[in-house]
Amino acid sequence: MITIEIDTRSISEQFFMDQDEINDLMDYTVKEITGRFAQEWENEVNRTLKSSRQEYIANINVVDEGFAKGAVILTGWLPNAIEQGKDGWDMKDQFLNGPNAKTGKDGSKYNTIPFTFGTPGALEENFTGGVLPQEIYDIARKQPLNQGIRKDQLPQQFQEPQKKSIKLPEAKSFKEYQHKHSIYEGVSKRKDKGTGQNTYGSFRRVSENSDPDSWIHPGFEAAHISDRVLADFDVPQEVGRIIRAYLK
Repeated sequence: MITIEIDTRSISEQFFMDQDEINDLMDYTVKEITGRFAQEWENEVNRTLKSSRQEYIANINVVDEGFAKGAVILTGWLPNAIEQGKDGWDMKDQFLNGPNAKTGKDGSKYNTIPFTFGTPGALEENFTGGVLPQEIYDIARKQPLNQGIRKDQLPQQFQEPQKKSIKLPEAKSFKEYQHKHSIYEGVSKRKDKGTGQNTYGSFRRVSENSDPDSWIHPGFEAAHISDRVLADFDVPQEVGRIIRAYLK
């Protein structure tokens, strides 16, 4: 919380302002401070985050709470998980009970999860699979449409399955899970129906028989971005600037 103190008596005497004008000044100052804090928060997010940066910023909201009151709140599940931190969790139940889940002939549930990949130089945050290394992109763009890259086409350094760390909520510790295949195996070139441009992606199958650790999200370390912004936010200096601008 930010508390603002303004010496309204000296201002009113110096500039011959009545009470209504002082009230306007106070309300204006608070609203401007609220907006400036929101902007500093957004600036820090741009400096700090890569993945999910756009969604986080879109959920920073300035709220008018009436006369001389304002708030900046963070909404959305993902932005708050990033801000406050969250232990790893199993995404399998979510996928197997979602709207795109299907039931096989044996009665077990499964789902096909798409992953998108950006070309080299693209913003990683816009793609669920990240950005393709140049070596992988050079292979994928020469492939026929919708034909996935085979393991034997991958350069040796990309053939090995990747590992990821999983934060376990029960033990508050980390364990390591190794994928069964390289994340670049199966990547294919597609044609976007709307733009006609080439896009790149792959699919992973999740089912009730999937490895128990294969769909665990690693969780988020608390970013505490708003706390850092608040600690560095020079309220007296900002108030002085706003009042000077208003009086001009």
